[in-house]
Amino acid sequence: MPSKEYYRKLKKEAHDLYVREGMTCKEISTRINVSERSVSSWINENDALWKKSVRHLLFRHKNRVTT
Repeated sequence: MPSKEYYRKLKKEAHDLYVREGMTCKEISTRINVSERSVSSWINENDALWKKSVRHLLFRHKNRVTT
């Protein structure tokens, strides 16, 4: 059975792919070889923190472009 550290690294990689690269749940699950259900769960846990991170980055980028 993989260690907690292994899953922590997978989750970190999934986070970066979702937030920074804009990949979908399905694309991420294929890339890191975990279920779509796991990736979806990670995206939506902690009050959908990953989704908020994406919106924050988009907002910052939009403000840079318009100023």
